[in-house]
Amino acid sequence: MDEQVQSFELLLESLIKMLGKSNQKMDDLSKRVCQLEFLLLHASNNEYSFITHPEHPKRKTIKLFSN
Repeated sequence: MDEQVQSFELLLESLIKMLGKSNQKMDDLSKRVCQLEFLLLHASNNEYSFITHPEHPKRKTIKLFSN
């Protein structure tokens, strides 16, 4: 019986760690989304450049509409 209790404790500890890591990843993603929203809302001009594919760095420009 003692072995079973210890096994459940280890399982619970493992699940808590996994949940903590998942929550951290979600927080990081939320912060990143907020940063991107801020940049889009407060950009000084409405033109942005981005690389379409890392192996073929042809630049494209997109025009964003202002509010």
